[in-house]
Amino acid sequence: MENCTEQNSTRDKYKEELLLSRRILKNEMNRAIKAIKPAEKIELVRVWKEVYRPEIVDELLRVAKDKEARLRIANWNLDNFDGERIKK
Repeated sequence: MENCTEQNSTRDKYKEELLLSRRILKNEMNRAIKAIKPAEKIELVRVWKEVYRPEIVDELLRVAKDKEARLRIANWNLDNFDGERIKK
């Protein structure tokens, strides 16, 4: 029984971390959409480099450069993310 509790705890922790990761990505893509002027984009990347590890910055830049991906992620409904993802 204890093993089951540990598995549930691990699964819950994983779900929380995944939700946090998705929330960060959604928020950053909204910021990328709002950064219209070159100076705003440069400032956003500067902030990303201060806050996130280089691998994360690279991923944020990769997604932000893809207009369709950027818009799709910015409009994620995180409250029902898994349900909507399964339907598609």
